Amino acid sequence: MSDLLRDHFPVEVFAPHVDPSPLGRCRAFITTDRIRVYSDRSGKVELVVDEKLEGERPERSRNTLFGQLHVQTEAGMVHLTAARGCGCGSALKALTPPVT
Repeated sequence: MSDLLRDHFPVEVFAPHVDPSPLGRCRAFITTDRIRVYSDRSGKVELVVDEKLEGERPERSRNTLFGQLHVQTEAGMVHLTAARGCGCGSALKALTPPVT
């Protein structure tokens, strides 16, 4: 069973191996073995990144993301950037960390 390392919301995500443009309105969960990113596209929550981590894991932190975080996965680098706004009113706010 994996442990939750980070939960960042709202964030903008850039994963060039998934989509050539940044994905806005996202929530990212990083566990000890995976990163899962959900996006609120047109009012519908979609899982847009679900990849196994590779290499060094991000440090466990419950703090707000300031600046950027880069996470290496088996498929490529995933870049997280703190987004503006609180995310209130977003369906992503109701998500709970994945149980794996």
